[in-house]
Amino acid sequence: MTEVEGIAAQLVDGLRAQWPAEVELGGFEVDVGVLLDLDAVELQAALAHLCPGVEVSIKRVEGVLHCLDCGAEYPSEEHPCPACGSNRAELAHGTELGVARAWGRPG
Repeated sequence: MTEVEGIAAQLVDGLRAQWPAEVELGGFEVDVGVLLDLDAVELQAALAHLCPGVEVSIKRVEGVLHCLDCGAEYPSEEHPCPACGSNRAELAHGTELGVARAWGRPG
């Protein structure tokens, strides 16, 4: 099993553990941060293989930094802070990995 297949299996196991047994899963969306070294196409294929007939969507989450001096949020590739020039920042977004939402089958 590849690393991506293992990640897909963990995501699906977590979703199934929380999904009500009486509701048929129709689809789900996974947030994947662009700063992760993870092939989104490969992940989607692995998820589709584990959940045949279920709609699987991957949403890429852009990298965003939060300036610790002025509070501005800006794309991670624009460092230092474009508002105040500070080099003090923390990562606000871009490393997400998880099921963002799921929905049942109509009917």
